[in-house]
Amino acid sequence: MSKTIPTLLCSLLICSAAFAQGDNATAGTPSVHTQATFLENGNKIRIRGIGLKQQAKIFFIGDTHFAFADPRDDAYRDNYKRMAQYQAPANALDKLLERAKKGGDLVIFGGDIISFPSQANIDFFLGKAQSLSIPWVYTSGNHDWHFEGMPGSETEIRDAWSHGVMAPMYQGENPMMAVREFKGIKVILIDNGTNQILPEQLEFFKKEIADGKPALLAMHIPLYVSGRGLDFGCGHPDWNAAHDPHYEIERRERWLEAGHTQTTLDFCQAVWNAPNLLGILAGHTHIRSTDFYKGKFQLVAPRGAEGEYLEITIE
Repeated sequence: MSKTIPTLLCSLLICSAAFAQGDNATAGTPSVHTQATFLENGNKIRIRGIGLKQQAKIFFIGDTHFAFADPRDDAYRDNYKRMAQYQAPANALDKLLERAKKGGDLVIFGGDIISFPSQANIDFFLGKAQSLSIPWVYTSGNHDWHFEGMPGSETEIRDAWSHGVMAPMYQGENPMMAVREFKGIKVILIDNGTNQILPEQLEFFKKEIADGKPALLAMHIPLYVSGRGLDFGCGHPDWNAAHDPHYEIERRERWLEAGHTQTTLDFCQAVWNAPNLLGILAGHTHIRSTDFYKGKFQLVAPRGAEGEYLEITIE
């Protein structure tokens, strides 16, 4: 079932999820059958469920698309000139981060925070993130590490930049996959900015979800849900070279002729079938949406460049 929720407050019974809890719970064997109620009012979401011992508030921000450059990045001027036309206001994050400091427990920066990996962009982002007095995590999207027209595959380019000048943005974590646990909830971060999943990312997800703890998955590109378009590209059945309209203007390699790898499809199946996964947080489409599938939600954040965000309270 797929739907976009209006801004009116609504209460929907969305899942029967099993969470391991208590001293006698066996790791990986959920022991309590739990129903969660999902309430939504604009960008504010409240998830209520039995089995979660503490309240947690998460702010999810994506697609701010900062496009700063200075003389340090002159060598890449041809590679960033197109995206530099779409500069977000420098204060796009300020009010939101002030609110997060006062009432949040964790900020997730969910990709396309910057439009290309210039040193000016990286410094700007770190200045904002490091001003927070609460924990924050970051995973990249399809633009953060992408200087247009660079030689090599998307995987090679991502590896070079995310492990290079972008490394401080990941705070010492693996750029491709990481986990942050707080207040009894695991936040699993996966970089799917190529629309594909690597074998090591699939194994990482399986390992982290296997302990039965309540978890959230944060990625940039949403998983495909029936009825959604190619912006929901991870697992989309039409994701292939024949349906790739932007590879020339973005000056990147074309999507695969055969479509998704089996690893990517296996990852999508593992996510939707994980009994202790509360849901997925994503961005990329620039349009606020909510989908429900197999007892899980997928929340897509609106465009952060316009000061938009998701505020998720789990209690």
